[in-house]
Amino acid sequence: MHDFGLQLTLEDSRAKDPVATLTAKTDAQGHLLSIPVVTFFQNGGYHFSAGDTLTVTSTYNNPTGKLLPSGAMGIVVGYFAPQDSSALNSLRHPAQPH
Repeated sequence: MHDFGLQLTLEDSRAKDPVATLTAKTDAQGHLLSIPVVTFFQNGGYHFSAGDTLTVTSTYNNPTGKLLPSGAMGIVVGYFAPQDSSALNSLRHPAQPH
């Protein structure tokens, strides 16, 4: 997320409520100071299904009155693991000797 960012929201197409809503902390000039991290491992993860659509929305407030062509972007990074770990077998390769 860049300066003037207010919030990131991650939504799952099948859920009524957002998966996560992250409210940015900014200084008085709108410079981004931090954004929270949300983890789901403490409750067993967040379960997605094949065909789910995930949507990331990044909300900004640009008080400058000027176009900021490289000034608005928001991403959400997540780690995903299948319930059946054998689904990853095709990605495993033997270690190469050094």
